[in-house]
Amino acid sequence: LFSFMSSVGEVGVVDDSVAATVSAQDKEFDEILAEPLPVPKPPVVEGEELPPVEQIKEYRMKLYNYYIQYYARFYMSQLRTIYRQYNPKTMYPTALSTLPEASAPADELDLSPVTNNDQLDAIYKQLHFAFNFQASQVYQKWFSDQQNWIIQTATQPKDSAPAEPASYTSKAYFNARTQRFQAQTSEEHWASQGLALDREGRQMAAFFDVEAYQESQRNYKKKKQPKQSAKYWKKKKEERKRRKLLEFVKDDDY
Repeated sequence: LFSFMSSVGEVGVVDDSVAATVSAQDKEFDEILAEPLPVPKPPVVEGEELPPVEQIKEYRMKLYNYYIQYYARFYMSQLRTIYRQYNPKTMYPTALSTLPEASAPADELDLSPVTNNDQLDAIYKQLHFAFNFQASQVYQKWFSDQQNWIIQTATQPKDSAPAEPASYTSKAYFNARTQRFQAQTSEEHWASQGLALDREGRQMAAFFDVEAYQESQRNYKKKKQPKQSAKYWKKKKEERKRRKLLEFVKDDDY
């Protein structure tokens, strides 16, 4: 997912003979980045019938690419401005002069449970939220990494070795349990922790973890606040009634 993203990388200095051509191309690309993007509209059919499945999937793919293009153009425009401030006579790198190509979401859309338009509208809202959030997170990370690299390479001594472009998160996965996107799948997460991929294996690992067992025992032995008896609360209730009665009598005296 989002494999089209790249780092700024090495660039070349513009010669005076081609400076005018490059300037015109840069201006044209800047205008493309500034063009408003129309938001895709869902398919509409008459009556209560559901749109054809193929139209729904096509709308989903358009919506997916819309958010990619939106954030790619937004952050690329900012990076081009930053890059030109530090490199006034240098050509823009490919990463800052090429828009991502159209692609499709990695997972399939299961429409078998959908029986009415209300359910379909809820799915449309979920798609907007998911694609918007995912694209924004990935491109914010990409922007931050490339901005740091641009500043670093522009301010370091010319005779020093060029810095490696900062890495960035090129994948994101939606966790249905937490309702959030994450950079790793559950398998990659457990593997990075040195734990078994299956649940039973992780449970066995926790069972034989002596430190974890001792910690759980300490937590278990912590004394809890004793619960008050019914007799105690009955007495408290009678005291509150007595105080209210005294206050009422006192008010009548005045």
